[in-house]
Amino acid sequence: MNDQFRVAVLVACHNRIEKTLAAIESLIREKPEHWDFRVYLADDGSTDGTADAVSNLPVSIKVVKGPGDWYWAHSMHQAELAIDEPHDAILWLNDDVVLESGALLRFAECNKQHPSSILIGQFYDPQSGALTYGGLHRTGRHPFRFKKLRAEETPVQADTMHGNLVFIPRAVSEVVGTIDGGFAHAYADHDYGYRATAKGFDLLAVPGFAGPCPLNVIHMPNTVKERIQMMHSKKGTPPRSQIRFLRRHGGVTWPIYFLAPYVRALLKS
Repeated sequence: MNDQFRVAVLVACHNRIEKTLAAIESLIREKPEHWDFRVYLADDGSTDGTADAVSNLPVSIKVVKGPGDWYWAHSMHQAELAIDEPHDAILWLNDDVVLESGALLRFAECNKQHPSSILIGQFYDPQSGALTYGGLHRTGRHPFRFKKLRAEETPVQADTMHGNLVFIPRAVSEVVGTIDGGFAHAYADHDYGYRATAKGFDLLAVPGFAGPCPLNVIHMPNTVKERIQMMHSKKGTPPRSQIRFLRRHGGVTWPIYFLAPYVRALLKS
């Protein structure tokens, strides 16, 4: 009797071969004994040989090649669409993290206790040790207004999450659906968390740290023109993605939330 727990691992990458290899190697190293991985790697136009390099790793892997303009959200969406084998759960893994000892064992134990819950990995800054990514608690009506949650000894319930390491049981993904590839880059992880809670599923931050991952800090330029240009970039706050997210999760006041960053950009100039 095959008692392996089958996990479809979704990874997105673009021209950072060393980090991508390190992330997947840590995944292989930390694999719980009864888990069986198949990795679905969305290689979004890499020219550094990533696709060839990962094929040499000791794990079942399928590479989906993109044109170079998918970015994170659409890359993860395409990776999920590429799943071609039976699976019991989906695992999101950012390619800029290296999992530490025991990270996935804690996920496996938590899944036994909460088999229908989404599980969220916590990460820390390697310099300060402070929590950087993990579960999020919504603190107001604005869907982007939340605080980070810290699970220390027991799982902590969240409203949404960062997508660095996320475990989604198949019973959840079949109801909630795929990660939304309609976002330009960001928001798809927060969106999925809100969609899951709206369907009645719990999101739990798993105790302990899964590994190091410094914050990706965006420094806003000084002039109004430069601020607006950054906000419209795919890795900024592009209007179409903003509207997509805010209309879905912001209620009737979403237009105010949409206009507020532009007003702030003008006031700060």
